[in-house]
Amino acid sequence: MSQTLSERFWCKVVIGSANECWPFTGHLNKRGYGRITVGTVKQAHRVAWELCFGQIPSGKSILHHCDNPPCCNPQHLFVGDQDVNMADAAKKGRIKRKLTWGQVLQIREMAGTGLKQRIIAGHFGVAQTNVSLILRGKIWRHQPCTSF
Repeated sequence: MSQTLSERFWCKVVIGSANECWPFTGHLNKRGYGRITVGTVKQAHRVAWELCFGQIPSGKSILHHCDNPPCCNPQHLFVGDQDVNMADAAKKGRIKRKLTWGQVLQIREMAGTGLKQRIIAGHFGVAQTNVSLILRGKIWRHQPCTSF
């Protein structure tokens, strides 16, 4: 008799109290996220979410309140997009932004004069790829809130 996905999955998770992290004990990728094959290879925390709450909305990620990649405790998980993930990471100090909003505006102005991206990147000490991402609206799309 074969196991259900739920049985197969949860036997690889160390389930503790509601406030503790529940680490996945199966295969972990290089970044520490659990991986399990379910037809295709899926991240364990995403499978935990689906088993507890259902389908993940299209285009959304499953993020960790606890910032612990192998954690599969459903109470530690939440839905968000890449913008939410980056804001959460910055708020918790996991990433340090090298540029300010004012510098992003300067980059856009400089590019508008026809200055090459590699020159702009050198001026601000960032990679040309970052300048390209800014100009294409892939990063720094929205002005950050400064007051409420």
